Amino acid sequence: MNQNKIKLVLALFFYFFSNSAFSQSIVKKAVYCKALNDTLLFNVWLPYGYEKGIEEYPVIYLHNYGALSNYGMNVAAELNKKKYKFPKSIVVEFTGSSNTKSISEIIDFSYFREGLEGKGERYLSTLKNEIFPFIKKTFSTSDFRAYMGHSYFASYANLLFAHYPDMFDGYILFSPESLNEFQEKFELDTISYDYKNKFFFVITGSKDVERRRNFNKIISNKVSRLNNVFSESQIEESADHNSIVDDGLPKALKFLFHKYFTISHLDSADLIRSYQNEISVVKSIYKMKNVNLRTYDYELYALGSQYKNKEFINYLISTEKGILNDPLDVFNLGYIYMDTIKDKNMAEKYYRKSIAICVKNKTPKSAFNGYSWLAKLYSDDEDYKKSFATLEEGYQLTGNYALIYQAAKLSEKDNSLITSSIRYLKEVIENFNGSDLEYFGIKIEDVNARMQKLQQLKSPSN
Repeated sequence: MNQNKIKLVLALFFYFFSNSAFSQSIVKKAVYCKALNDTLLFNVWLPYGYEKGIEEYPVIYLHNYGALSNYGMNVAAELNKKKYKFPKSIVVEFTGSSNTKSISEIIDFSYFREGLEGKGERYLSTLKNEIFPFIKKTFSTSDFRAYMGHSYFASYANLLFAHYPDMFDGYILFSPESLNEFQEKFELDTISYDYKNKFFFVITGSKDVERRRNFNKIISNKVSRLNNVFSESQIEESADHNSIVDDGLPKALKFLFHKYFTISHLDSADLIRSYQNEISVVKSIYKMKNVNLRTYDYELYALGSQYKNKEFINYLISTEKGILNDPLDVFNLGYIYMDTIKDKNMAEKYYRKSIAICVKNKTPKSAFNGYSWLAKLYSDDEDYKKSFATLEEGYQLTGNYALIYQAAKLSEKDNSLITSSIRYLKEVIENFNGSDLEYFGIKIEDVNARMQKLQQLKSPSN
């Protein structure tokens, strides 16, 4: 497919299309927990375009501590920035409780004590039996949970991975601290615990103190020996103990979601099979019953178009039902059928469906592309009257002067359209300033020249 053409189509559409769906929001929660006899306080950052019950969202948890203090917004923003590479995800930021402002007191983790005792165990029980179910029910999440911690809480994450691996599926450690041999001599018990398909990422700054850099190596060496575990460790150049989170966050998220759906993994020789395999991997690893790939629609259909694979395109239509509710996606289907598949009947079907969705959604201006390219389809077949009538209909619905300017060009092919074209061009000239024609780069001189040409054609001497 001609990629420049598609990009132009997208650009024209978005001129009339609101981008309000790409915002993110915060919800503050306070949940009483029986096991703690306390109320946990936390912020929930929802992803752009959040729709409860439509998608299943992975969740990233963190505690308000160290370089991760008040950092939930930053994590959510980084996810949002890479929305075409990561799944839409929810960020939960624990800030404290009603009885204490110190979140570290609640988890009851100590460098100088091996493992967790009563209070620390109760906190984990609270998360597993009360908070996680609450988050899942309230915000429609998947069962995939990741945890990130800095310094003290990174060491806590290390303990959780070693002895409570079922708490989370992903563990992100920023500069874990080591003040006692208990941390350095932790054992990974593959008999008692299942580490399969866990993500483990540890990163420390090159400017951090030596004991922390060494601890990074000790941890990563032990984790890397595990089978079926996704692990990675890094020493971040120029980062210190506090800047490591800012420097390491993009890399950590990229690692956490590196098994998520990737277009480049699809095999051009068998697009359907490789697509099915990718979906299966995502469902299994990220624990999703349904995988919503709305952000990939354009790339997927463009891929099918590139290889002229009609079967793949039809398969996408049959499986990705969401596309049939989006006027832009439906329009692009029509364009693919016309430009690449050369199936005019199907192109006409999807152009008209795109228009119908715009009417239903009460966003008539968004129907511009549908009318413009539907008319082109008819004019290519030399049915100029039908093309002209389509553009007239589009103008009446959308109010876009570019459509009747396009219609006026048809009178050069069919003289019976000259009178109507002149009438429309007069309307265009009267309302030219500030109109959509200026956006499309059409100059008033162009309109006047076309008017003069049509008047000459209409003259009795001709």
